[in-house]
Amino acid sequence: MSNQEKPTGVTGAVGVRPRLGPNWPWLTRKRILLVSLALVALLIIGNGIVLTNYGFELDYFGVDHQSLLPPSNMGAEVERYMIIPEYQILAQNDFERINDASPFGEDLRGLFGMPLHDAYMVFKPSYWGFLFLPPDMALSFHQVFLITAFLSGYTLLFARFGLNPVLSFGLAVAFYFSPFLQFWWHYFLGLSAYFPWLILAAVSTNRVVSGLSVFYVSAAWLLTNLYPPLIIPMGLTAAVCILALLGWRRFLVRLPFLAVAGGVALALVWFYLREALQAMQHTAYPGDRLVSGGEATNFLVWWNQFIPTTLMQGGRSVTNIEAAEATGAGSVLFLAMAVMLDYRNLLSPEQAGLRRMLALPVILLLVMWTWIVIPLPSWVGTPLLLDRVSPRRLVFGAGALMAVIAAILLARGRFELSWKRVAIITIIVLTSWLSVDVHTLSAPVLTLATVLDCALIAIIVVQKIVADLSGRPNLDWVVGCAALVNLTAFGGFYGIESARPIFGPEDFAAKSSLDKLAEASPNGIMAIAGERVNGSILNGLGYRSMAQAFFIPKPDFLRSYFPDLSDEDFNHAFNRLSVLRLTSDIHLNAPGLGVMVPVKRFPPADVRKVAIDGLADVPSDLSESGGFDVRRYGNRIVTSGWARFENLSEDQVLHIATSAALT
Repeated sequence: MSNQEKPTGVTGAVGVRPRLGPNWPWLTRKRILLVSLALVALLIIGNGIVLTNYGFELDYFGVDHQSLLPPSNMGAEVERYMIIPEYQILAQNDFERINDASPFGEDLRGLFGMPLHDAYMVFKPSYWGFLFLPPDMALSFHQVFLITAFLSGYTLLFARFGLNPVLSFGLAVAFYFSPFLQFWWHYFLGLSAYFPWLILAAVSTNRVVSGLSVFYVSAAWLLTNLYPPLIIPMGLTAAVCILALLGWRRFLVRLPFLAVAGGVALALVWFYLREALQAMQHTAYPGDRLVSGGEATNFLVWWNQFIPTTLMQGGRSVTNIEAAEATGAGSVLFLAMAVMLDYRNLLSPEQAGLRRMLALPVILLLVMWTWIVIPLPSWVGTPLLLDRVSPRRLVFGAGALMAVIAAILLARGRFELSWKRVAIITIIVLTSWLSVDVHTLSAPVLTLATVLDCALIAIIVVQKIVADLSGRPNLDWVVGCAALVNLTAFGGFYGIESARPIFGPEDFAAKSSLDKLAEASPNGIMAIAGERVNGSILNGLGYRSMAQAFFIPKPDFLRSYFPDLSDEDFNHAFNRLSVLRLTSDIHLNAPGLGVMVPVKRFPPADVRKVAIDGLADVPSDLSESGGFDVRRYGNRIVTSGWARFENLSEDQVLHIATSAALT
């Protein structure tokens, strides 16, 4: 074997943190960094800066705002149609429990935690800003708190396994910018941010402090979002991490304290959410459903953990799998480590301690992968409650477990980097990249998003060259590459906005039209069809609307509008976690989260006229102000939006100009 082909041992390097100079012996780089970050956080909170895609809705209704950084796509609709409007509703409702501004009068104390002003705010530290700050600053504080808790928590957790602080932070950044968490950022960030603190609390040296900390963190964790498909795999991951850190003997001694603390927290959460839990137990969706393991497309979802840009490019799915289901929680680091790991060293007698630490995490990871990929009946997953976890939601629990395993191996394992291993990584990455044309039916295009697939190759080649020249190789560059790829590919899911227009649009372009429509609507309850007035958007702007989003279903109000539906069909359509969408269609349809409701079920019905004109026949004195969406469904064209109509009259006409022949 030539010198160039000789494998190079790779280990994590521990950096030295020197003083900055004799003039400031007390001032270290860490202190400067912490003070700088604190000042940046105060600047962000003071200006009410938030991550959100609600700017799309502000644009649509003509609300004056400015995006500091526009988003790459519209992101998860649950943020725009449910979560942000819920904050608006609470602010208008003085953070009271019942939504008096809605015709449904729904309960705002749901399984997704909100800043209600009640005694349980003590367990919602991220929402404490809503007690004394304006809503825009309070929402900014909430987001800054959770981001800080996430990055610091995972950094400390990975360091607890022996990884140096620099690599721990890099691994935490890569995990934070994974596509699953970025796509579902508003919905799942709270659950994921408190999670590492639960493990850190459990392994605290003082058992009393550990028990009290586990109680508080468990309560805070569960109250952020009581969502079993994430809580179950994260709970399993927490158990094996605690066992790996404490060892069997210390774990069994501490188990009674942890069980009591966790049990009391669970009882406290159940008492607070008992009405919501009872209501959700008998819903049509999600209800008390059991799921089976595996699906035909789940191999791609599994592979997405190793090259996250396989299925998601530019914030969009490149396969027939919808974006919400095509996200993973991995990074290219896991692929590099799998190829570069020195398996002989891992199996050697001197690494017996490492193998013991890895045993349970690896076993649980294999179980999760099996449930993700292989079609299995639901009863197989019952012992670990995986029959309550959709395989495509399990990717986050698997991603967290993979990050923990990576931290253990980076801290205690040994890696080899040879040109042969570089070639293996290159072949795997290129094969994955070229396979894009298989599941997208089109050849790969050289864009920033697709080139990121191949970034690992360049980093590995450079790392090998540097290792040969310096003789001091490490995996810092690979960890940095993983963080950079995820940041570049998925960091733009949400735009950066000031939250002030969200909470205080006193006047905006569509306000006059909406006000007049509300006045002309029976009981002030508007019924408007359109993709952009889904869910609680109008209610968040201060209007009573038949379109609404429900974390807790409230179907009774709708029964009189659907007397022809059987109890079974009515329950299936409306007794669910849902986003109520009013459409111009004549059929009721409830395929999942979205419930498509014919607008003609509610008064007033279509009172305006539509004129189809040729391009040369459009009257010259028409107003073009407003916001419109035009969509094609088969041989139908559906338009929706708003315009500056005065009052509500049959004399009003919407002119559609087209060169196509429409009937």
